Amino acid sequence: MFSGSVPTAQSGFSYIEMLIASMLVAVSLAPAIESLHSARLAATAHEMDTRLHYALSGKLETVLAEPISSLLYAAQAAGGPTKPSSYSDPVAQPNRQVIYLSFYDIANDDGDKNHFTIADTNTDGDNDPYTGDGAAIDVVWVSAAIPGTRHRLESLVQR
Repeated sequence: MFSGSVPTAQSGFSYIEMLIASMLVAVSLAPAIESLHSARLAATAHEMDTRLHYALSGKLETVLAEPISSLLYAAQAAGGPTKPSSYSDPVAQPNRQVIYLSFYDIANDDGDKNHFTIADTNTDGDNDPYTGDGAAIDVVWVSAAIPGTRHRLESLVQR
């Protein structure tokens, strides 16, 4: 009848086992590919954030390199800490960098606990705190921002 050995148990995988294994791989592959796509998008966003940060940092350093007399003049022309100064980029420019300048009462000499208001010593009689030999402005606040983003840098410049 049999010319050899006795049949043994089957070795290897059956068709059903291979089908189930293939299905598991296919189901697992979709989330893995999606996570790679998300990682690529995050890297692109991080690259853009880094580029904006360094551009804004460079703009701030350029403004800080200006003489304090120029900063005082631009702060006076701007008219307050919430108004863009002449150092700002044009309005229509993409990723516009806005520079805010203001006098800064670091010692609170006028006693109102608001660092953006100062007392005029009025030594020259013109009621303008920006002019005169005894001008009380020793510090200028400088802020650089890109509207619509989280990017904002601030600094103080002292006479």
